[in-house]
Amino acid sequence: MYAPLGRVLKTAYERLKQQNRREIIMPEQESCVSGSIKLGMPKIKKSAPISKYPLSSTQTGIFFLSQMNHSGLALELCYQLILRGIPDDAALEKALYALEERHPVLKTRFVLDEGKAWQYIVSNQKLNISYYNFLHLTSIERDSKLKQIIQTELEQSFQIFDSPLVHYCLIRYAADRTIILLKVHHLITDGFSFEILHRHFAEFYNQYHKGGTLISSDESTYSDYVCWENELTDTKYYQESKSFWKKTVKPKCDPLELASDFPRPYPRQYTGSIFEQQLDQTSKKQLIHLGIQRSVSLATVLLTALAIVLYKHSGQNDFYIGVVVNGRSNLPQLRNIVGVFSKILPIRLTFDPNMKIGDLLQYVNMQLTESLDHQLYPTHEIINMNSNQKSADFAPLYRVLFNMQQTEKTEIDWDGLKEEQWSKLDANSSMYDLAVHVFDNNECLKLKIEYCTALFTEVTVSYIVRHFKKVLSDISFALDMPIHHFDVLDNNEKELLRQFQSGADFPFHPRPIHVLFEEQAQLYPLANAVVDRGRTWSYQEVNERANALSILLVKRGLKSGDSVMVYCNQSVELVIAFFAVLKAGGCYIPVTVDWPEKRIVHIYHDSQAKIVLTSHAIKKRSASIPESCMINLDTFLASKHSLSPVPAACEPCLEKAYMIYTSGSNGEPKGVIVGHSGIANLKYLYENDWAICRTDRIAQFSNMSFDASISELVMSLLVGAVLYMLTPEERNHSDKLEAFMNTNQISVITLPPQYIPLLNPERLKYLRVMVVAGSESQPKEYKRWSKYVNYINAYGPTEASICSTFWSSQSGECPEHMVPIGRPIRNTSAYILDNHFNICPIGVEGELCVSGIHVSKGYLNQKRRTSESFVLNPYHAGHIMYRTGDRARWLPDGNIEFLGRMDQQVKIRGFRIELGEIENCALRCEGVVQAVAAVKNNGLTKYICLYVCIRTGCSKERIRQHLSQELPQYMIPAFIIILNEIPLTSNGKIAYERLPDGEDIGRACTPDTAPKDSLQRQIQEIWCGALNQNAIPIDVAFFDAGGDSISLMYVCRKIQETFNIDVEIIELFQYPTIQSLALYITQKYKLVKEIAPKTSKNMIL
Repeated sequence: MYAPLGRVLKTAYERLKQQNRREIIMPEQESCVSGSIKLGMPKIKKSAPISKYPLSSTQTGIFFLSQMNHSGLALELCYQLILRGIPDDAALEKALYALEERHPVLKTRFVLDEGKAWQYIVSNQKLNISYYNFLHLTSIERDSKLKQIIQTELEQSFQIFDSPLVHYCLIRYAADRTIILLKVHHLITDGFSFEILHRHFAEFYNQYHKGGTLISSDESTYSDYVCWENELTDTKYYQESKSFWKKTVKPKCDPLELASDFPRPYPRQYTGSIFEQQLDQTSKKQLIHLGIQRSVSLATVLLTALAIVLYKHSGQNDFYIGVVVNGRSNLPQLRNIVGVFSKILPIRLTFDPNMKIGDLLQYVNMQLTESLDHQLYPTHEIINMNSNQKSADFAPLYRVLFNMQQTEKTEIDWDGLKEEQWSKLDANSSMYDLAVHVFDNNECLKLKIEYCTALFTEVTVSYIVRHFKKVLSDISFALDMPIHHFDVLDNNEKELLRQFQSGADFPFHPRPIHVLFEEQAQLYPLANAVVDRGRTWSYQEVNERANALSILLVKRGLKSGDSVMVYCNQSVELVIAFFAVLKAGGCYIPVTVDWPEKRIVHIYHDSQAKIVLTSHAIKKRSASIPESCMINLDTFLASKHSLSPVPAACEPCLEKAYMIYTSGSNGEPKGVIVGHSGIANLKYLYENDWAICRTDRIAQFSNMSFDASISELVMSLLVGAVLYMLTPEERNHSDKLEAFMNTNQISVITLPPQYIPLLNPERLKYLRVMVVAGSESQPKEYKRWSKYVNYINAYGPTEASICSTFWSSQSGECPEHMVPIGRPIRNTSAYILDNHFNICPIGVEGELCVSGIHVSKGYLNQKRRTSESFVLNPYHAGHIMYRTGDRARWLPDGNIEFLGRMDQQVKIRGFRIELGEIENCALRCEGVVQAVAAVKNNGLTKYICLYVCIRTGCSKERIRQHLSQELPQYMIPAFIIILNEIPLTSNGKIAYERLPDGEDIGRACTPDTAPKDSLQRQIQEIWCGALNQNAIPIDVAFFDAGGDSISLMYVCRKIQETFNIDVEIIELFQYPTIQSLALYITQKYKLVKEIAPKTSKNMIL
C-alpha cells in the first residue's frame, strides 16, 4: 500500500503517463526510454513475400560487430524458463513450431551477395532443439549437468551465414520440473521480443494442450518493418534527423576515460561480470517526486545522477552516454512483432561544472528529448559521421550504457503447470566499459551493473555504485548546488580516506641537518664515513674539515640564509662543502660541472650566491663568475687550516638548507628552497621504515644537481653508515657499476627505473635494499628484483624534501600492471584532489597534493609560481599544501597509483623536464617560427620530440647546436622534426595525437644509406634492437635516431659481447653513426668486415 504521500505521487505519476510524455515509463516496453512517431511518416504496411530483403539499421550495426570477430563478445540472448508440473511434451514442441510460424524472423538466415548482407526466411525450417533427460541422475549430478549445458549455451556462438540463429534446449530436470532454454542471436531479436515470445509460447502451449489449433495471424512482421524503415530515407523527418545528429557528433568529443584498474587492452576485450544493488521504495518515491517537481521523468533523474558520477570519476564534462530506447516508437503495429528494434542513442552531455544540479536536470531532459525525436535515424550512420571516432574498438562514441526497464511482474498462465522462473541468463561478457541497467518493479529500483573485467575490479565497480546511490539519495536536496561541489562520498569512505591520507605521527623535534651529522661524528668519530676513489674518510675527518670550511665561509662574509653555489666534481669535497655550508648557516646550491655556462651563470645571478665553492680544474670554466667570490676547495683542503674541532659560531637558517634548480616553464630553471625539518624527518624514515643502519654501505649514484644525491648523503651520514662515491665511468657503465658494488660490498643503492634492466640481481650478492626513484617503476623489473632485495619504490617532488610516499616489496603483493608509490611517510599527508580541491573518491584520479613538515617554502624570486603551487591546506588549517601536478589515485588498500603528469612537465630517465623550457629555448634560435615539444613512447622507452616550423636558412643541425648550448644533455630532444604547420584541434589547441612519432619521420634506408657489409649490418641490428626500429640509415647519428644514454649503454654492452672487444661509451659518442663506428672498429681492433659474431651469454634486460 502507498502511504498518503505515495498516493499523491502515484496519482501525479499516472497523470503524466496519460499526457504521453516521451520518457515516462511505459509498462510493456523493454526500455523505459521511448518516444513518439512524427506526423507525416509513411505507415507500416503488410508487404508481399520476397525472396530476400536488406538489413534494418539496427541489424546493420550488430552485423558489423559479428564480423569484427571480437573474442568474448556475446551477441546471443539466452532466457531460461522453469516449469513445475508434468508438461505435455508434444504441446511444448508444437508451441515452439507455432512461435516460428507466428514470428518468421526466427527462421531468418543471412547471406552475402556482392559484398552486401541480405536476409531471407526459410519456409520449412526444422526446430533446432536439443533434448536432455536428468531423471536418472542424482541431485548433485543434475545441478552439475545443468550448469555445464548453460555454460555451453552462453559460450557457443551461432554461425551467421546460412545457419539457424535460434536454439532451444528442453531439459527434463525432474519428474515434475522442466527447464527450457531459448537462445536467439541478437541480429533477429531484442529483449522486449523475448517477452512477446514468452507470452505467445504459453498461449500456444495452452491451446495445443487443450487440443486446439493455431489461428493464423495477419499482423505485420519484421520484414514489413524493414521495408517501412527503408522508405524513411525519402522523408523530411530523415533529413531533419540527419542534420540534428551531424550537429551533435561533428564537434570532437574525447572518449570517456573512467579511471580503470588495468590499462585499456588493445584489441578490446569483452570479458565481463555483474554487480547488483537496489534502492528501496522510499528512495524511489523521493526520485519520482523530484521528477514531478521538475516535470521530468524518473529515467531523466537517473540519467542525470549517472552523468554526475561519470563526471566525478573522469573529470570530463563533455561525453556521450549510450541510452537504450525501445525503438518501437509507440507504433501499435510494432507492439507484437518479434525482431530487433531496440537502439542505443548516443546522448551527448556537455556542461559547465559550475552549473547547478537543477539546471543540469533540465539540460539532460532537453538532450534526451531532442535525441528521442530523432531516434529512427540509423545509429551506425550517426557513428560514421564522426571521423575522429572511427576505430577497431567497439562503441567509439559511448563507453557507458544506460538502460531503464519496467519489470512489473505479469502472471503467465500455463495450463496444468506453474511457472517458477523466467529470466535472462547473463553471459560473462560486456560490450561496454559499464552498462547501468535499472529495473523498476513498482516496489523498488534494482541496479544491475555490467562491467568489463579487463578494465575494472569488482571493488572499483562497488565504489561507482556507492557513489551513484549517494547521488540519488542527495540529489533532491542539492538542486541549487554547483555540480563540482556535489559530494559523492559517504561517511564510511570519508573516514577510510582520512586514514589513507595521513602518514603515521612520529614524535619529532626538528633539528638542523648538520647537527644530526655531528651527533654521528661524536658517537663514531673513527668510523668510516666516505670512501672516494680508494681513500677512506672518517666521520671525524669529514666533520672537522667541514668545521674549518664553515669558519672560512663566515670570515668571507656569509650570513645566515645566504646562498653558496658548489661547483665541483662529485667527490668527498662535495660532502664536506654540503655540511660546511649548513654549519655556516648558508643555503647549499649544487651545480653540475657539465651544464652549459649560460645555465650556470643564470643560477649564480638568480640565487645571488655570496660564495662559489669550486676546484682548480673547474674554476677556469666559469669565466663569467667573479673570481673574488670563489673559494678553491683543492687549495683549502690541502692547507693546514682545513681542520677544526668546532664549527663556525653561526645560527642556522632552518627554512633554507639547500636549493635545487629544476626545469622551469618560462625557459629558465627555477630554484626550489628546501628547509632542514623535512630532511631531518627523512632520517627517521630511513632508520625506522627502510631499516638503514650503521653496517650499510651506500652508493652515491645520483647526479649532484638532483635532490636524490642529498637523499643518498643523508641516508648514509645521518645514520652512521658509509657513503661510497662513484666515478662517472662507474655510473655510465653497468658492468663497472656491478664490479664496484661487489668490490665494495654495497648494500643500498638508489637508481632510476631505466637503469635497472642493465643490472643483474643475481650478481649483486651484497645488495639488500634498492630504492627506485625518479620516474615510474616497471612491474617486470620489480618482479625480477624483489626476489633478491627489498625493492622500495619512492616518490617525492623536490618541493617536498625528496620523498613523500613509498612502497616496498615488504608492503604486500604488487599489482600485475603497475608498482604503487605507496602511502605517505611519517609526519606528512597526501591528498588526491579534483580541479576544485574536492577529495577524489577511492579509485578516481586527481592531482596528488602533499602537506606536512617536508613541504618547501616555495620558489626563489617567483611569487606567482609559488602562490599557484603552494596553497593553504583546506583540510588542515594552518598548513601549506604543495600541488605536485602529478595525476594519481587511491587504491582500495590505501596505496597510491601514480598516473603521470597533469601538465607538460615530464620525467625522462629520472630527470624532470618542463617541455615549455625546451620550446622557449628553441624559439630563441634564429629562424624558428613555431616549436612544440612532446613525449613519445616506442614501447620500450620514452623520448622527446621537438616539432618546429622554420624559415629558409634554418636547419635541424642549427637548432640542435643552439639547444646544446643552453640545455643539459638530458633535455636535448631525441628527434627534431620539421613540419609545414603544427596540427591543431577544432578549438585551436595543439593536436598532440596527430604529431608523428620520431620513427615515422626517419629516413628510410636508400641504397646509399643501407649497410654495405656484414659489420655494418650487425651494428645496425644492435641499434634497431635497442631503439625498437626496423632500419636505421648508416649516416644517422645514434641520438638523432632516438637513442639516449641508457640505450647507448645497452648498445655498448651488445657490441662488446658480439665482437669480443672492449669498446667504451666515450668511443660511441665520438663515432655516433653506424658508418663511422664500423670504420673505427675495423681500424682499431683490426677486424675484418665479414666478421663472425662472438657467442656469449645474453645481456639481461
